[in-house]
Amino acid sequence: MEFIFLKNFKTLKSQYCCPVRPKFEYAFQMWNSYTMTNIKHIESVQRRATRFILKSDDEYLVRLRKLCLLSLENRRFIADVVFFCKLINNHNHLALDHLTLDSTVCFCRNADRGYTLRRMDTLNLLPCHSRTNLLKFSFINRIVGEWNCLPPDVR
Repeated sequence: MEFIFLKNFKTLKSQYCCPVRPKFEYAFQMWNSYTMTNIKHIESVQRRATRFILKSDDEYLVRLRKLCLLSLENRRFIADVVFFCKLINNHNHLALDHLTLDSTVCFCRNADRGYTLRRMDTLNLLPCHSRTNLLKFSFINRIVGEWNCLPPDVR
């Protein structure tokens, strides 16, 4: 007996987006992987799901476009920036100090260093020095690179 609701790709898409995808996106600002092997492994779940939903062997980006989905990597980037923006503007219950692993972690803008050059972007953030991969790839250091890549009018 074949189920009729499994033929509709909108139903299959909702079956993936509601219970499965949130499992991969829960609190990933803190546990986000930095190795390409793990990133590809996580993304492979969505690759397999889109192939199953559309029942086609199109390219991954084509399948995402057909389903109006973003890749998990893009969703993590957007969520990181939104979370950080909420932290900076105090729209969150967390303070920025609670996210640092060490009390000596510096987190300042270029303008706070005491000098600015004509072409220096004063909205850029400075990453803190880290000796270990734990701090180097933590949310605080990761978001500095992502934040500095954004255009100034978005920041």
